[in-house]
Amino acid sequence: MKIQSILSTDGIFEKKLENFKARAPQLDLSIAIESAIKNNDILISEAGTGVGKTFAYLVPAMLSGIQTIISTGTKHLQDQLFYSDIPKVQNTLELNLKIHLLKGRSNYLCLYRLGSIQQFSNSFNFYYPEREFKDIINWSNTTGSGEISELTSVSENSNWWFKVTSNNDNCLRSDCPQHKECYFYQARELALDADLLVVNHHLLCADMAIKEQSDGIGEILPSAGIFIIDEAHKIEQSATSFFSEHFSNKQINLLTTDIFNDMFQISGDYAIKEYTEKLNNANLKLVASFGPHQQKKPQDDIKNNKNIYQAYDSVIDAIGALQKQLKPHKDEKSIESHSNKLSTITSFLTNWFSNNNNNDNNDKDKNDNHIKWFEVFKNNYKLHKTPLSIANYFSKHIHSSDASWIFTSATLSINNNFNDFQNKLGIKESQQIIVGSPFDYNKQAMLYTNKNDLNPQNSDFIARLMESAKPLIKAANGRCFLLFSSYKSLNEAVALLKDEFSLLVQGDMPKMQLTEKFITDKNSILLATKSFWEGVDVKGQDLCCVIIDKIPFSSPADPVFVARANKLKQQNLNPFEILSIPEAVITLKQGAGRLIRGVDDYGVLMIGDGRINSKFYGKTFLNSLSYFPHTQDTQQVINFLHEHTGN
Repeated sequence: MKIQSILSTDGIFEKKLENFKARAPQLDLSIAIESAIKNNDILISEAGTGVGKTFAYLVPAMLSGIQTIISTGTKHLQDQLFYSDIPKVQNTLELNLKIHLLKGRSNYLCLYRLGSIQQFSNSFNFYYPEREFKDIINWSNTTGSGEISELTSVSENSNWWFKVTSNNDNCLRSDCPQHKECYFYQARELALDADLLVVNHHLLCADMAIKEQSDGIGEILPSAGIFIIDEAHKIEQSATSFFSEHFSNKQINLLTTDIFNDMFQISGDYAIKEYTEKLNNANLKLVASFGPHQQKKPQDDIKNNKNIYQAYDSVIDAIGALQKQLKPHKDEKSIESHSNKLSTITSFLTNWFSNNNNNDNNDKDKNDNHIKWFEVFKNNYKLHKTPLSIANYFSKHIHSSDASWIFTSATLSINNNFNDFQNKLGIKESQQIIVGSPFDYNKQAMLYTNKNDLNPQNSDFIARLMESAKPLIKAANGRCFLLFSSYKSLNEAVALLKDEFSLLVQGDMPKMQLTEKFITDKNSILLATKSFWEGVDVKGQDLCCVIIDKIPFSSPADPVFVARANKLKQQNLNPFEILSIPEAVITLKQGAGRLIRGVDDYGVLMIGDGRINSKFYGKTFLNSLSYFPHTQDTQQVINFLHEHTGN
C-alpha cells in the first residue's frame, strides 16, 4: 500500500474518513518520513499549523511493520493519539496492530499504598470521610487498567492521588508484595510487546536516564526500530529534567509516613514516631532556613549561610538516628527499601551541600558541566543538580539505538534552519524538511507591531501597551487572548482593563474551564501567562486577536540560564545569540500559533514589544513570522477586523 494512494486527493482517507481533506504539505512530509524509516535516518521536520503531521507520521510508521514508539510532549496529545487518531488509521487501513499506551508510574493506582491506607485506618478505627477517597475505593474494585484518568470524579490535582500512587522514590518494585498485580508493571509488560507504543517525553527520557545509569537494567521501554518525537520542541527540556538530580523536602515527608505505617504494622507500637517526627522537624527547619519563598538561586549563594548548614547537619543527624532504629528490622523487604532510600537521600544532600562543585575528583569534567541550584516555595524546597547540556546524553542514545528517529513540531526552525535544535540534542547529521501551513495567511491573518517605540524596560510599558491594544480589542468585540511574560504584567493589565471589558484571568479557574468559558462568553478577553502560550486550541471566530506583551526572553536571573551563559562566555561565544534569541523565537512562534487553527479562522497577532522593530535581533523574530502579512498601520488592522466581524 503506497502512501500516495492513502493521503492524496481521491485517496483512501478522502474516501473513507469524514472531514479529511488531502493536503500537499502533509503528503510531502509523510513521504519524507517513509524515506527516513526505510533508510534508518534521523529526520528533523517542521510542519506548519494545519498540515496534519499526525497522520503524516502514523501512516508510514503503521505500514512499516517495525516496532514504533511515539512520544508526545503532553498527556493530552498522548490520549488523543491513542483514543482517536491511531484507531482511525488502524480501522481505515484495516490493520491489526497491537497498540498500547504507557504513562509514568504515578499515573497508575498503587494497590500497595491504597491497601496501607485502608489497613492503617482499620488499625486505628479511623474513618476517611472524604467523597474522593470513597470514589477511589469503589473504582479500585472495578478498574482494569488502574489508570487514574479513568476516574473523572476525582480531580487530577487531588491530594488523594498523591497518597495512592507511587513514584520513582517510593515504589518498592519487585520487593512489593503486590508486584504481580501492579497496574504499572502490567502496562509495561504489554508495552514491551506492542507494535505501536504511545508514551510521553517524560517517560521516554526517564527510560533513557535509567539506561544511562544502569546499563539497561530496569529499562522501561522496548528497543524499538522507529522513534517518533512529536512536539519535539519540548524534548530538550524534558531530557534536561530527567538527566538532572532532584530532591525536595516532600520526599522526606512521604518516606517518614511510609516508615511509620510499615513499622506500626510490624511492631504494633508507636516507638518509631519519635524518630520520624525528629526528621520531619529538622526538615521543616531546613525549609525555613532558606528564607523567602518564590525564589530560584544557585547553590553558591548559600555556601556561607551558617543557618542553612546547621539545619542541613540536623537533617543528616536525624536520618542517621532513624536508620539505627530500622536496622533490627531490615529483614523486612519494605524496611530495607526505606533504609536504602534514606541512604540515597543522605548521599544526595552531602553531595549537593558540598561547596566544591567537583565532588567526584575522578570525574571533574562531568561536574564542571552541572549547576547546583535551589527553589524555595511556601513550606517546601527543591534542590537540583542540572546538566548544562544534554547533547552528549541524548546523542549517545540516538546513535546507539539502531533505529530511525523522526522529530516533528510546528516550531523547530530558526531562520529556516534546525541548527539550534541539532546542537541542543547533539545531532550531527540528519535529513530535514520544512512544510508550510496550508492556511492562507495572506487573507486570514495580519501581524501588527506598533509604530510607537514601546520598551518593556520602561515603567509605563503595560499602560501604554493597553492603550494601543484597546482599539483592537474593541474592533474584535472582545474575543482576544492577551499573553504576558509575567504575572506582574498580567495583574497590571487586569487593573487597567477591568472597568472597560469582560475579563477572564488565569488563576480564576482551571485552564480547561477558563478556555471553555472564553468560548461560550463571546465578548470576553482572556489574560494569561506562559501556560497559555501553547496547547490551547480555539478554532473559528471565537478567537480573532492574540496580543503578546513582549519578546519572551528567558529570565536573566534563572540559575540554569546564567550557568549556561557563563559556560558559553568561557568559550568566547555569545550567549544572547546562542541561548536567548533561539529560545525566545520558539516560544514566540508557539504563542503566535494560538491564532489561526482552521481554514475559516481569521485574526490579528499583535506584538507590543517595540524592540522587534528597533533592535538588530528584531529581524530574526519577524523572519520567524514571515508567513504573516506585517503592518504598523493601526487603522489597517482595525479595518481588517471590522471586515471579518461585520462591524
